Amino acid sequence: MPYITNINEDPQLSGRVFYNFEEKNLVVGRKNADPPADIILSSSSVKPRHCVISKEEEQYYIEPCCVQAHDFLYVNGNRVTEKILLSNLDRIIIGTSTVFLFKNPKQEEESQVREADIDYEYVMQEKIDLTEKEVNEEYRKSQNQDDIKLKGYEDENSTQFFDPNNELRRGLHGKLASTYPLVNEANLLVKEFGRNIKF
Repeated sequence: MPYITNINEDPQLSGRVFYNFEEKNLVVGRKNADPPADIILSSSSVKPRHCVISKEEEQYYIEPCCVQAHDFLYVNGNRVTEKILLSNLDRIIIGTSTVFLFKNPKQEEESQVREADIDYEYVMQEKIDLTEKEVNEEYRKSQNQDDIKLKGYEDENSTQFFDPNNELRRGLHGKLASTYPLVNEANLLVKEFGRNIKF
């Protein structure tokens, strides 16, 4: 029978919690959810009814219950904004740091990763890598527009900085891309606490 199990920062605490899937849907949320959630998490980034894991014709799916959960629900490092199919050894991040591993014994041969390689650090790094990739793609899209705008401001002293092949520019871009996930998470937490601050 398919189930999810926890992945913890402390490897000795991983695989200690199991949620089996029967015929009903499993709702993940907070203790103040109405109707009550099946899996209760206490993180401030988890919505009262955050997401649901459902079974349809021997397939299992996960989907956010509300738009506010979009920034706090990831599978294999990808943000989940609509219903998606779960496969064996999919890594699920709910909130900012609660991690589960989906296991489906009927699909054991289909996974692209080895279970032995999956730990908390692996899952979080996967999320960071894909977020950096998104940032890089957004950067490339906006780069052409920015380069056109900046071309008018170039002079003899600034030409080398605006050159996309310039080492300084590439280094700064790499540092910005790696800090973006952390800034984004800080902004989401500040928003969650009702503060009108943006980093």
